Amino acid sequence: MDPLTNKMKEKITLTEDEESVFEFHDSEAISPSVTIDTVLYANIFTKKKVWLSTLQNQMSEHWDGRFPVKISESSDMFMLSFGCEGDKIRVLNREPFHFQNHRIVLHTPEIGKNFTSEDLKFTLFWVQVFRLPFLSKTKSLAFALGNIVGEYIDVFEDSLNEGWGLFLRIRVKIDVTKPLKRGRMISLTHVKDKFWVEFRYERLPEYYMECGRIGHPYNKCQIYLEQLDNGEEPGLEYQPYIKGSPLPTSSCDRYRTDFSKGDAWPLLTRLAKKSLTAAIPNL
Repeated sequence: MDPLTNKMKEKITLTEDEESVFEFHDSEAISPSVTIDTVLYANIFTKKKVWLSTLQNQMSEHWDGRFPVKISESSDMFMLSFGCEGDKIRVLNREPFHFQNHRIVLHTPEIGKNFTSEDLKFTLFWVQVFRLPFLSKTKSLAFALGNIVGEYIDVFEDSLNEGWGLFLRIRVKIDVTKPLKRGRMISLTHVKDKFWVEFRYERLPEYYMECGRIGHPYNKCQIYLEQLDNGEEPGLEYQPYIKGSPLPTSSCDRYRTDFSKGDAWPLLTRLAKKSLTAAIPNL
């Protein structure tokens, strides 16, 4: 690019006429003819070419609801058009989605706000937090840890119980252009020493173990290629242990969360819990 043009773009001085604000009230824009209540945009986080026909064949069955979803290309993104708003909401509630082991980032457009594929970089993950001390799993701690990883969305409440599993399970919105966080040193008021907690990511798609970023293989990683050029051996700091563990499926806890398989157990579990709670003050 012309250096003179670059310099001209850095800073310009506006005339009085250019600086005055032109206000225009567009009656047509207030009531747009195209609704966005049934539209999502999708960005497939990969360096590989994504063919529309392949995406339609593999993802339509996951996104169809009351009505078939229509998938079309829109610039370097894909547009999902649903038959009703309920179908769109159901798809968002079932995130995350993957296409051939690549994360699909979904975006709800807003009237008057432009966006490109580069803006479609925030997606939801279930994150497992390991190495927490006994009886320290609380909603407030889940909120704080979630905001360390990304933006806290929710906590799987069963994971607050010590008997459920070895980790706290948090739903977090993450910027996928940044390296994954492997953990954090923290301190708690009732614990004497500071300690390390590990973050593990459920349904983790393709990522490279050197830079910790998802969406590209090692032969497309700039950090890896730079190390090769410098004659350095990659350290591979992001080992496979950052992938989430399987969820607990044994013990009575599963009957409390999966009523379709529990038969009479959910009712009996609740009755037993209430009985114990009522009896404790009398002991």
